[in-house]
Parts: sequence; structure tokens; C-alpha cells
Amino acid sequence: MTQIDFYVLTQTAAIARFHYACRLAEKAANQGHHIAIALDDKEQAQTLSDYLWSFKPESFLPHLLQDTEETSNVQDPSHKSRQVPIALLWGKDNEKYHDVLINLSQKIPEGFSRYQRTFEIVIQEDACLKATRSHFQFYRERGYPLKSHTVG
Repeated sequence: MTQIDFYVLTQTAAIARFHYACRLAEKAANQGHHIAIALDDKEQAQTLSDYLWSFKPESFLPHLLQDTEETSNVQDPSHKSRQVPIALLWGKDNEKYHDVLINLSQKIPEGFSRYQRTFEIVIQEDACLKATRSHFQFYRERGYPLKSHTVG
């Protein structure tokens, strides 16, 4: 069953969610995992894509956008060395990713239960708090194992 982790940040700015998502994605990618990041729309995905290029001056996180040809042609996950570790998705899922899902969307993505881990990142902003509280209730009602981490 999918492990659901909520990372509760003290910040209110949306960029804090992106920064923390990059940190989680980098850590997971360094451990050999493949990460899908769910977003609300293409514009949000493009903003995160730009941020993945520069969130740390010394690093870049290789990734693909959902609508690029490479995303649909990603190698089978058993060939991890040939697969781009991060896919930015909105509106539809990429069934080739099964390891980690980082949800930055206002909705719970279809197929979330296929992943080993799902991460929800919470900031202290009304719309985000409302959405992630709803997500927490959804997961809890269905018996998913939940963990909450306060990030100061």
C-alpha cells in the first residue's frame, strides 16, 4: 500500500513548495528512484521546470514535461540508467513511473496508489491548506498509512 507523507512547511509563499519539492526530488533521484511531480497545469509545470534548472547553483535535476515526446517514450523502469528521473505531469499520469509521486496539485492525481510513496507538501496559505486537508482526509478514510513531518 502506498505510504503517504505530508511535509508541513512554516512558509506561506508558493515558491517554498517548489523548493521543497526540488529537495525531495533530488534526494529520491540520488537514491535511484524515479519521481513524478503532479501539477495543476502546464504553466505551473513550466515554472517548476525552470526552477529545477536553478534551485541550486551547483546542480540541475534532469526532467521531462508531460507533453514532450521523450515522456511518452521513457524507457521501462527496469532500465533505470536510461530513464530521466523526474517527470512533470498535469492532467494525465505517466504509467511508467511507480516509485515516488510528489503532489503539488490541488487534486489527488489518478493513479497515486500505484506509487510506493506519495509526498504532499503543505504551506501556510489558505488554498493549499484547504486542499491538503482534504487530501489527508481522503487518504485516512481509505486506510493509507500517513506520516506528517513538520519542516521549520
